[in-house]
Amino acid sequence: DAGVPPQSDWKTSENLKSATMAYPLPTLYALQGLETYGYEGEVVFPFLIEKTNPAHGLKLKNHLQVLACSDICVPVMYDLALDVPAGFTSAPEATDLLKSWLPRVPKVDDGTGLTLQSAALVSKDGANVIQIGFSSPQPLTEAEVIMEPGDGSVLPVASVRVVPPNVEVVPGHEAPLKDVAGKELTFTLVDKTTRQAVEKKLLLTGTAPVEVLPALGATPPTPPEFTNPPPPKEVLDLGLMILFALIGGLILNLMPCVLPVLALKALSFSSHGGGTPAGVRLSFLCTSAGILFSFMVMAGGIAIVKQAGMSVGWGIQFQNPGFLLFLIAVLLLFAANLWGFFEITLPRALADRLSWTQGHGNLLKDFLSGACATLLATPCSAPFLGAAVSFALAGGALEIFAIFIALGVGLSAPFLIIAAFPRAATLLPRPGNWMIGLKRVLSVFLLLTAVWIAWVLSMSFAMQMKTDTVWKDFNETEILSDVESGKVVFVDVTAAWCLTCQANARFVLERAEVKTALSAPEVVLMKADWTRPSEVISSYLRRHGRYGIPFNIIYGPGAREGLVLPELLTPNTVLEALKKAH
Repeated sequence: DAGVPPQSDWKTSENLKSATMAYPLPTLYALQGLETYGYEGEVVFPFLIEKTNPAHGLKLKNHLQVLACSDICVPVMYDLALDVPAGFTSAPEATDLLKSWLPRVPKVDDGTGLTLQSAALVSKDGANVIQIGFSSPQPLTEAEVIMEPGDGSVLPVASVRVVPPNVEVVPGHEAPLKDVAGKELTFTLVDKTTRQAVEKKLLLTGTAPVEVLPALGATPPTPPEFTNPPPPKEVLDLGLMILFALIGGLILNLMPCVLPVLALKALSFSSHGGGTPAGVRLSFLCTSAGILFSFMVMAGGIAIVKQAGMSVGWGIQFQNPGFLLFLIAVLLLFAANLWGFFEITLPRALADRLSWTQGHGNLLKDFLSGACATLLATPCSAPFLGAAVSFALAGGALEIFAIFIALGVGLSAPFLIIAAFPRAATLLPRPGNWMIGLKRVLSVFLLLTAVWIAWVLSMSFAMQMKTDTVWKDFNETEILSDVESGKVVFVDVTAAWCLTCQANARFVLERAEVKTALSAPEVVLMKADWTRPSEVISSYLRRHGRYGIPFNIIYGPGAREGLVLPELLTPNTVLEALKKAH
């Protein structure tokens, strides 16, 4: 549904006859029902190089473009050069890489080992089934199948079952079977036990497909966990990024992910009524220390992972349904505890050990609440945060620690302010019955956050919708004149290869209420298509401090400078911004 393959340009190389790129077996990713193939973390693409003159050396020059995605997608370009002298055989490190990665490239069927025999479209039990005949010297128990018609697309697959001597594939209900029946397709059969794969072009024989309902029982693909793409580091400044990190960390305190921790800290603030300023100061300094310590641990871990040559990302666990369910469960337990449905008590000996002196509270608990705030903050994104984190992840250990410490200082700023002025907390009444009511009020914040996370989770299972909204080509010079005439301009910077962009379009912009608002006569829709490199669009993004997409901004009489929308859109976000721009 989205994506673009790596693209290589070798035209300035010397003594090069051909360079053929091989693709290791990819992974299927899904986002709200849209699917794409890609690689997570590290990937090696082997090239088969053929010389023009075998006796001479090589001067290889490659202009390479690849696509990196997380919440945003960035096409990254590299200029690579390598001189290979005449008579050169191999380098040990390259040999090790090839030994590791060449077996992951699906082999062309040569009649040995796992082989493909035939492909036929049949009707079985009222469903369309593609039967792929195979032979294998070893038992094949679990398989994966990729079917390519040859036009750059992949046929959607609902389920795969091994019924020797065939592999039976139930196509997805959107598979264009009538268009591919009787034509030659490239089939890739994967043994999921050994991860060995074979590919072969086969004629898809069989009769015209029957009309059936969408296939049931298909296993939903794993949500994407792409890594953060590096921004163009040369245009960024460490001092500016530290400032961005401070601001982004401060804004994180207002994000839904961190609100539960702030609610619990407000309860802690109230519990200091009648205490001492020294106790309040130590309590909130310990919370700040927990935040800073956690960010430093994260920075150290990221630096080590990068040193090992692996890629890292920010908040990818928020794309994991299991993590979201875990957060919901924790929030509901906290809310039930605050409401008084149950109490968690520690053994007396342990409670005494974890306690400190009278009036100073439980400092270990305060430290851990800061660490919890950091855990809940990492899935969140906030203004200034994306640029700062991307800068850190693209840099070395110095940039990583500087940015993450600044993020920690920003997130802990409210606690540091209270630590600097602790008497406000001591002036509150001593804890009593009034605390019961406060606990119940704060539990509502936890419940609301759980509902919000549940909504995020439900977006993963939203139904697909077709797009038919009319868009104009992006023209920045027309924006001002449209706004001067009283119109509202919605700019969508998107690309065919951007999975998040396609999800935003299908599940938000094509929602009935949003579509109605965007179709109003005073609204102008502009689409900036970044599918192919465009310096006009790149420059437009840079002027707004962005280096990747999706990017959406709304202009209008009430927002002449533009209202920038978050990367992941919601109907309410778009509708509210349209109202403000009018």
